[in-house]
Amino acid sequence: MTVRDYIDDPDFGNLQIGILADCLAPPAAAAAVIAAGVGRLAAMAVDLIVATFAHSAWVEQARRIGFVPVPTTTRLFVSPALAPLLPRLSAFHLTRGDCDGPLPYEQSAEASSE
Repeated sequence: MTVRDYIDDPDFGNLQIGILADCLAPPAAAAAVIAAGVGRLAAMAVDLIVATFAHSAWVEQARRIGFVPVPTTTRLFVSPALAPLLPRLSAFHLTRGDCDGPLPYEQSAEASSE
C-alpha cells in the first residue's frame, strides 16, 4: 500500500491516490487483505483507491468490496518460450508493483540517505 499526491496532473488533477500494491497472501485471504488496505487508505482520507489484480479470486473479492473494473494499459509480456508454460493470467497472482522493486514514485532509501 502506498499513497501518491497528484498536483495538476493531466489525468487526475489534484488528488491523493491510494494504491494497493504487492498484496502478498493466498487467494483465501484476499477479502481480508483488500479490506484491511482499503480501511487503512480510507483512514488516511485518500481521494481514490486503485489496485491491479490478475488472479480471479482477488478480482472477485475486489469487486465485492466495491472496486469497479476500468480500462488499463497494464500489460504482462513474456518470452515466446515461457508463454506456453504459464497458466491463464487469471490463475496466478500479480499486483501493481510486483517484481518492480520500489514503485517509481517512492523515494528509495538510498536516495534519501544521500
